[in-house]
Amino acid sequence: MRFFDLESGMENKLAEFKKKIRALFGDPKAQEFAINYVLEWLDKVKEDAVIRIAHIAGGERSDPDARSSAEAISLHLDAIALLYVHEVGKEVRFEHSFFGGGMDGPENSIFINECKLTIMRLDQFRAENYQYVLGYETSETSELIPRFDAVWDHHDKLPKGKETFADIRLELNATAMIVFFYVKPFLDRANTRHRVLAAALRYGISSDLESSGEHRYSPEEEEIEKSLDDFADHTILEKIRSQRVLQPDYWHEILPQVRTKFFGSLAVMGVGFLKPSQERYIRMLVNDLIRTHGISTALCFGIVGGSRIVFKTRADDDSPVSLRELDVFLMGNGSGISPKDKKSDSRKRAGGGIIRLCPTFREDPADENDSEEIRKRKKERPEKYYRNVFDDIVAMISPTLPSQPSNQ
Repeated sequence: MRFFDLESGMENKLAEFKKKIRALFGDPKAQEFAINYVLEWLDKVKEDAVIRIAHIAGGERSDPDARSSAEAISLHLDAIALLYVHEVGKEVRFEHSFFGGGMDGPENSIFINECKLTIMRLDQFRAENYQYVLGYETSETSELIPRFDAVWDHHDKLPKGKETFADIRLELNATAMIVFFYVKPFLDRANTRHRVLAAALRYGISSDLESSGEHRYSPEEEEIEKSLDDFADHTILEKIRSQRVLQPDYWHEILPQVRTKFFGSLAVMGVGFLKPSQERYIRMLVNDLIRTHGISTALCFGIVGGSRIVFKTRADDDSPVSLRELDVFLMGNGSGISPKDKKSDSRKRAGGGIIRLCPTFREDPADENDSEEIRKRKKERPEKYYRNVFDDIVAMISPTLPSQPSNQ
């Protein structure tokens, strides 16, 4: 058989394979990624090739939503590669590496261990070692990663001009809900990897909903959760839930540092200095503010590790404030807090950011030769710095509001 006959035969096989993939996916974005990107990646390499993929899950702090989403796309790639080998006849496979930050909390440790997930630190990532780089909730990594070949997110904070494929769905409350459509055609209850993945996605969704304070679902979201519940390994989910129930009350650890200011229905809370392992308290407290105090807009911040201010913002349906503009304003941009725009802010109920510090104080270690006055000054210095940060944030917000702050 002549060479061009072999080449023509390969093209025919590939054309037929594309038809099968198109029929496999009912979701347009999943179909687009599979046909226009994954098949192209598979087709351009030689026989017996290994395509190395880097998955960037979140930023310096990862979360179960981003990490489970990365796992789902890795299954999507592997499943298509297996079909490609079977249908087209060219041996090729993907090799996956996962990068991101740490995840605090005993429930997240159970999540990582029971789902047998791996994750390397972002500073170990080297772009030259990978043919393609895929990102999940990548807003905090835009300056760290030179390129993204594809990104998935349910937020609109994306690195501009870097990705070639983007699936952004603001109407969904978790990235795991988006990537579900990429693995749905492949899920098999008899497959252990698939049951574990479904449990990981299910926990990723519930974790992100808790983080955002969002507890209402569209019919589409309810259907996604129901489908995942049908496939998930519920022994893993029960182990995670048991750890959540057993967590000790965190309030007593930070109560002495807490400061709160109310501006009508907007609340500002500072929780002082936190260890990196306590950062999640900011999220928990801002959710408590919305639920417990009936506040329509809440901002909670803490100084984490002495090197960065981490803030979380929340709003309910009655909030008159644009959460998007509030986040931008706190990051040092924009002119103030704006009224909520019904179109752009209709789904924006959770936000936040990180402000990196060049600390104006240094927590000097105590010295046995220090006088009592020096010891007192060293102790008071960080406390004064925190009070100044709190007062600065209150001073930033106050003039932009339509009414004067209450004296609560």
